[in-house]
Amino acid sequence: MKIGGVEPDMTTLTAATFFAQVVSSIPGLLPADLILTGCQAIDDLDGQIAPLVSHQLGLPYVGIVSGVEVDPSAGKALVVREYSGGVRGEFEVLLPAVLGIQAAEKPPRYVPVAKVRAAMKSGQIESVAVPSLADAGLPFVEVLHLARPEVTEHAEMLEGSPKEITEKVWEILASRGLH
Repeated sequence: MKIGGVEPDMTTLTAATFFAQVVSSIPGLLPADLILTGCQAIDDLDGQIAPLVSHQLGLPYVGIVSGVEVDPSAGKALVVREYSGGVRGEFEVLLPAVLGIQAAEKPPRYVPVAKVRAAMKSGQIESVAVPSLADAGLPFVEVLHLARPEVTEHAEMLEGSPKEITEKVWEILASRGLH
């Protein structure tokens, strides 16, 4: 996310809070029936932006979604969520909601170029002014230095009973001043 032409280093919580503040400040945008996000991004591998945004906006959240059927007249959506091992769950969620989309059940269908061009002529992308992080009262992280991890010895495998392993871990931490 670029803010004022600059890409600041933000924590996931700061980015989600900022996004929720900006979305909330755009007149007429909310309440939207659905806010769709991805589950992960190259800079957000923990996949927490969508649930944090839903929390900030006070909306329900379902993630790792692979299918959605919306019934706007009932104010509900039937959401298919994936679990490990090929297990799927179906959930009914009240609208408005935030969904983290994992994948689609079917391959995407592409719109003919003629329709895209017609839409480009009739529509406009609206630009919205957003506050700076400082104006929004949000912290961000300034990266001062990056370095490759130092190469050290291999991991030590601890063996024994849980009590013996706990004592060994405590000794290791204490020897390094981390007790």
